[in-house]
Amino acid sequence: MRLNLENINRLIQHPMSLRAFLLGSKIKNYEDVLVMMGLLKEKPKTFIDAGGGNGDYIKIMKNLIPTCKIYSFDPVPSYNGEEIKKIALSDKNEIEDFYVEDNKLGSSFLEHKGKTKKIKVESKRFDSLGIKIEKPAILKIDVEGAELKVLNGFGKVLEDIDVIQIEYVFDRSYNKTYDLGEAIKLLNKFGFYNFIQRVIRYKDGKLLNCDLVFWK
Repeated sequence: MRLNLENINRLIQHPMSLRAFLLGSKIKNYEDVLVMMGLLKEKPKTFIDAGGGNGDYIKIMKNLIPTCKIYSFDPVPSYNGEEIKKIALSDKNEIEDFYVEDNKLGSSFLEHKGKTKKIKVESKRFDSLGIKIEKPAILKIDVEGAELKVLNGFGKVLEDIDVIQIEYVFDRSYNKTYDLGEAIKLLNKFGFYNFIQRVIRYKDGKLLNCDLVFWK
């Protein structure tokens, strides 16, 4: 990880993020976890990561709270790690098309105008996995425009979640990205009335995506 100007600014805002640099983790990811934990009254006992990528959030959570139960999901074949379940969280239990980008970071259920390879992946609703949630619980979803699809697959399990971070993609190069209003309506139904907007990203002067954190 490079200690560039952006990372230096992050370290100034969140001095604890220095641990991320020492861990070899992304400072932004470490900052995400600190912000979500700060919205809880006690340390989280469960952390769920939809779109676990290379397992960076696993490493961060283990460093901060070794006793926290971590469930990480990502179907991209080249992401390795025994703790990353190789399934895609979805709103259905079946085999679905999934589009893998060359750089892996933009891989999604949604077809992208960039260079992608279509593969078949096993998708599961989270509420069908039989995972018992210990509260307080944090859910982080970063699935490149399919966040609402994942949220719907949690069903009533959302009652047991305390803080949720989702990404919203403004980039229209993804086909059929979700309706943010529908996501907010769903979250309101389960008591998530508070939210903050974080980390707005731009590309070529245009809005690319941002993170939204909801809590009860």
